[in-house]
Amino acid sequence: MVVVLLRFKVRDFAEWLALFASRIPLRREAGCLSSRAFRSVDDPDTAVVILAWDELEKYRLFAKTGVAQNPADHPVIVGQPDILVAEECLLSAVIEHTPRAPEEPTHS
Repeated sequence: MVVVLLRFKVRDFAEWLALFASRIPLRREAGCLSSRAFRSVDDPDTAVVILAWDELEKYRLFAKTGVAQNPADHPVIVGQPDILVAEECLLSAVIEHTPRAPEEPTHS
């Protein structure tokens, strides 16, 4: 699996989010397994996107087309995005954290 992380500034988060949502079918058709959008808690004008692809070549092909080719060409996006493409190297497991009651002190 390949994960693509993008971080960039937007002029209007709501407008950008609507654009992002409208492109879900395009990403899905290109082979994107999932796409998630986030907003920075420290800077509400910063968007973070996580895309998951089953194959690196599918992502590369998608990145050469449309808005994916140059996101900064869209007027709601400010500047060039920071992009990180990473391959999964270890299957991760969800670890359940169940708080434990404090232990009673032992008296010797």
